[in-house]
Amino acid sequence: MKTALLPQLQVFLAVARLRSFTGAAREFGVSTTAVSQSVRQLEEQLRVVLLTRTTRSVSLTDAGRRLVEGAGPGLGQALTALREVSAQPGEAVGRLRLSVPRMAVPFLITPVLPTFCARHPRVELERGRRTWRVPVRGGVVTNDIHLPVSLAEEGLGLAYAFEPVVAEQLRTGRLVRVLEPYSPTVPGFFLYFPSRAQRSTPLRLFVEAAKELAARAV
Repeated sequence: MKTALLPQLQVFLAVARLRSFTGAAREFGVSTTAVSQSVRQLEEQLRVVLLTRTTRSVSLTDAGRRLVEGAGPGLGQALTALREVSAQPGEAVGRLRLSVPRMAVPFLITPVLPTFCARHPRVELERGRRTWRVPVRGGVVTNDIHLPVSLAEEGLGLAYAFEPVVAEQLRTGRLVRVLEPYSPTVPGFFLYFPSRAQRSTPLRLFVEAAKELAARAV
């Protein structure tokens, strides 16, 4: 591939990852039109359609998917190498992406971020963008974690809640536990990644910071 196409490839991979021209434009600090033109130029040079565009979504064609699978890892490694070569001895650089349930944020992410960012200012940290829709039935349906608790405090029904979130209400008696034999329990939060071989330096440093702060809280 011609070297001149590398910038367009980088833009295309960002659009493919974010499924959004607007998101890619925000990431590169350019206009959405500029992102669209870059992708169009890449498609014209390759003579294939890489993305299917609608007014509401962006999806990969078969050719686009093959390009992401073939070029994405290699370009990512090259960009990482370029960032790392400018790092000072012992300095961590790169990007760390975490997909975190919203419920875990105040207990695991918020306490760790100040320390982690202060220690490793050149590591870029992102939240996952994937969401799930879970069909439920009831008198009130909401995806807010606080509203069901408020309604339960008013005596309007039962609420399924993460226990640390309602610890104060349980302590003061504003809420009581019910149906405990039918409620699932979990031993704690877990961090999943593909394998030790694929664990990046930013991820290793984040885990170390999280473990350190967790030990202090015990």
